[in-house]
Amino acid sequence: MGIFGGLKGKSGTNSPRNNSLNPNPLVENVRKADGSIVQEKIPQIPEENDDDSLKSLRDNQNEKSHSVVSDYPITPTDTLFAPKTSSFSRSAIIADLYPQSQYEDEYESSEKSLRSRRKWKSSRLTPGEVYEKPWLNEKVHRRSWEVWIFWAGVLLGCAIGGWLIWKSWSNVTNSQYCMIMDDDFTGINEDYWNYEIQRGGFGTGTFEWTTTDPENIYTDDQGLHIVPTLTIDTTNITEAQMLSGATLNLTKMGICTSEVPSDCVIKSNSTSGAIINPVRSARINTKGKKKITYGKVEVVAKLPRGDWLWPAIWMMPEDDVYGVWPNSGEIDIMESRGNAPPFPGGRDQVGSTLHWGPNSDNDGYWRVRI
Repeated sequence: MGIFGGLKGKSGTNSPRNNSLNPNPLVENVRKADGSIVQEKIPQIPEENDDDSLKSLRDNQNEKSHSVVSDYPITPTDTLFAPKTSSFSRSAIIADLYPQSQYEDEYESSEKSLRSRRKWKSSRLTPGEVYEKPWLNEKVHRRSWEVWIFWAGVLLGCAIGGWLIWKSWSNVTNSQYCMIMDDDFTGINEDYWNYEIQRGGFGTGTFEWTTTDPENIYTDDQGLHIVPTLTIDTTNITEAQMLSGATLNLTKMGICTSEVPSDCVIKSNSTSGAIINPVRSARINTKGKKKITYGKVEVVAKLPRGDWLWPAIWMMPEDDVYGVWPNSGEIDIMESRGNAPPFPGGRDQVGSTLHWGPNSDNDGYWRVRI
């Protein structure tokens, strides 16, 4: 609904006298509530100061605009195509469509609904209130079958898993083992053991100098003992010489077992920071004397206590068939630390792993470390 027409009529003054002379007064097209369009006269403001005319005009305006709610276009068509006209007629249209009594009724009903709104109530169970579950009393045969199918699947899975475990266990070789080596260390049997004599750190950065000195390795009624000692306590090397100006040449002595020159010779120099190994210890192996390809190894050992001790039992390849370490592999039966807890990996922990890979930078030990 809206105003679609414009002003019609001839030019002239807006006065009663002129209206009597002008047969076509100013009118406007007005759309009624039923959709029909009618023409209504536009109220004229008299030129003379006529109190009766002004009073009549005001009464007419008040009658048409007593329920005005807003002066805005009613439909999109009004906004796009309708020219702006007098606010009196717009107010009259809105008043015809929305009587004042209707606004009052709606306001009173909304106010009443706000006053009578129910107070919020929690849906939680109160103490002693029973939550009814009627569906539990209904027997659904399909549900019972689902339970039977579930437990049947569980039992079947356990049975299959048990069978697979038994099959794997039964396939383990239980043949009689052939004894290759048995040593209780009543002495150091040279038919079994080789001494490793060098100072290179054995690839782990350890700073001991391994020897055959009875101070570092010996046996008694308790078995084999490997004991670290300070270099200045068991040799003629002083602390000053150990730090600078002395040379240790195991190759010249004819006792170095390593093929790497730096593992056999060291010259202390305070400028470069090179020092003679401050600790001496021992290592032994069975290379070239005892070996196995498949079998098992049992070791009984007591691990030492002390900071920076690193006891280890390793299985190294007899021959480096696939190349130098770790290409040909290594099995670490046991490694530990002598440090007391809470030092990480201290003497309250032991580890075992495999070393393998194309080179030392790509050693895959971390995949199988336990």
